[in-house]
Amino acid sequence: ITNLVVQGTRAGGDGVAGRGLSAQSGSVVSISGSAFVDNTETGVLAAVNSTLTLTDSTIDQTGLDPSGQYGIGVLVADGATATIATTTLRRGQGSALAVSGAGATVTKCAVLDNVIGVSVQGGSSLVEGDGTGDPLTVAISTDTIFVGNSTRVGSGDIPVPAALSVPKN
Repeated sequence: ITNLVVQGTRAGGDGVAGRGLSAQSGSVVSISGSAFVDNTETGVLAAVNSTLTLTDSTIDQTGLDPSGQYGIGVLVADGATATIATTTLRRGQGSALAVSGAGATVTKCAVLDNVIGVSVQGGSSLVEGDGTGDPLTVAISTDTIFVGNSTRVGSGDIPVPAALSVPKN
């Protein structure tokens, strides 16, 4: 996916979701030069053993869902892995990046003006430096900047949305 803009998504009639992009169930997604702006719940989600590569993009103004939860810029969960580079995660009402039971490598990113910069939970571990190859490690490079976040690294578990159920034919 290149040069895509996803803006203004909202929850469905059931009050669920509103995410800009959801990759799950083993999918492989590469996003470059794109923007996810003013979306609800989650800007970009990778879950259930998916692989996400996100480069040269912006995730901005991710809002809370109708129940007052989430507001996550990028969520990596349930065995997924993500490589995020030269991307801006900005003005999320929750965590700019949340990782739960998954792994991520973050390099040369800007994490700006979010309620929480990074949340790591569900057996995942946070380290500073380059990726270790461990599927439960979240490696944040020293060239990633954090500015204006209410909390740089969240402590304790936060609620994260589940993968969406897709009806089978």
